[in-house]
Amino acid sequence: MRIGDGVAGVDVGVGKINHARSSILEITDVISQVVETLRSTANSISSRHENAAELTGAMSTLEQTASETVASGEEIDAELELQQKTIREMEAVTEKLDEVTGALNELLGKFRI
Repeated sequence: MRIGDGVAGVDVGVGKINHARSSILEITDVISQVVETLRSTANSISSRHENAAELTGAMSTLEQTASETVASGEEIDAELELQQKTIREMEAVTEKLDEVTGALNELLGKFRI
């Protein structure tokens, strides 16, 4: 019986080791997913930042053009359209930033205890 008990004990130990290995592999996969999500989010934020910088440059150009332009009826209409377009672009950037913020909040929510 003692040999049988020893074999059974080894089998139990092997089962525990296999379970621990599986758990470690699952944790590693989850960590890899988190890292990839963070990388993707960081890239998205970086892209949004670049878009915001471009938008700021466009607004600066708009201000310079507005100050140098002698206003006529058609020129005023064109400037208003450009300003409306700029506002729409700013709203789009804001929406994208809100999406990124939501994704970050979801990610943080997953790791809260």
